[in-house]
Amino acid sequence: MKFAFVGVDDQTREFAAAVLCHAEHRVVAFACLSDEATTNWREALAHGDERLRAKLADVDEVEFARVPELAEVAVIARAEKGLAAIPSVRNLARAGMRVVVSHPLSLSPLDLYELEMIADDAGGQLVPLVAMLGSPELERTLREVTAATSAGGLAPIEQVAMQRYATERTRQAVLATLAGDVVLLRALCGEIESVSAVGPDFAAEQYPNLNVQMAGSGHRLARWSVEPSGGDVAARLTIVGEDKSLQLERASEESSAWRRVDTTDDAESQPVGPDDWVDRVIRSFPAADANVAPVPGSESNWRAATRAVEIVEGVQDSLRKGRTIKLHAEEQGEEAAFKGTMATLGCGLLLGATMLLCGLALAEQLAVGTDIPVLKRISGMTSFWPYAVLVVLVVFLLLQLLRFVIPQSGTHVASQGGRRSNDDS
Repeated sequence: MKFAFVGVDDQTREFAAAVLCHAEHRVVAFACLSDEATTNWREALAHGDERLRAKLADVDEVEFARVPELAEVAVIARAEKGLAAIPSVRNLARAGMRVVVSHPLSLSPLDLYELEMIADDAGGQLVPLVAMLGSPELERTLREVTAATSAGGLAPIEQVAMQRYATERTRQAVLATLAGDVVLLRALCGEIESVSAVGPDFAAEQYPNLNVQMAGSGHRLARWSVEPSGGDVAARLTIVGEDKSLQLERASEESSAWRRVDTTDDAESQPVGPDDWVDRVIRSFPAADANVAPVPGSESNWRAATRAVEIVEGVQDSLRKGRTIKLHAEEQGEEAAFKGTMATLGCGLLLGATMLLCGLALAEQLAVGTDIPVLKRISGMTSFWPYAVLVVLVVFLLLQLLRFVIPQSGTHVASQGGRRSNDDS
């Protein structure tokens, strides 16, 4: 399969190395994001590896517009400044391409909803890239913790703690790291139902310390924190089960490889391999056959990434309001969203019409026995207002017929009305 890379970040760099080392896939082109320098992209992707540098020698830099005609899959890096990556993903989704997007592309769920709807309408396919989930050791651990307790596993999980030791602790960097880790925490703890955050002021540019408490389904607890650099350790994950616990460490912020620190196995964790990670990402794309019905209760990878960003948004709300934020994973289709919008608009029309008619009746009464010109003119027009209101209401009722043109398999979007509520803690 032919891959084209658009921009470079730590996750896409690791994925590019996996693609370049894969026997069945190859990188055919590179394009730059609009706010990114075009120089030294080969060095950025090779990251000092002579073998990768030699493979990249035959890869040409092309204009972004040529990516759909040259490649089957586009891999988009997350822009560090501005939102340059979002228009790139939007254009590729409209072209019906398969797009792998470095997660999180944006810290606004609305951006991800929009891209999902565009991809569904145009036949494009979106998959988030979370390099951490490509670690073989982490994947093996996830299988272990879901094993039966009698077989030596950790199930049921009671608590999960993730500690991040970061050198860059700007607000944007910390929240982006949290959005990536939440994908893993949801896989371990189930749906996150509430969040409570303690840390700096919401609008602060630096987040030197941030502690987040999350409650998952089945009374599972998750703790996430960012702290000053911990020397040789970039991250530490502790999973507490009913009878025992295990711990993993990530040695470098630039690598997604994890290692077990509580195992007696002398074998070292292998780096992310192309044969499993790349193929796993490709298998994550939705089925090409639109007639294949989704598995009931299943959640797409893009939906999981969007949900992670929603949870990060809840963390920001918790910092701003100083209280626990309850999250609701309610979803609705386009038809339900249309009905909700029409119900809100209908209530507004009825309330407005009632206030208008009451105001006109009052003006007509005041106009009796007075010489105020404005009231006289309003009083003379009162006979026409009921017909005007009737026309508006009839048009509104006719708009309800638009729901019959909504596709039955429309895109699901999160319910904005009841997604989040506040609870004093």
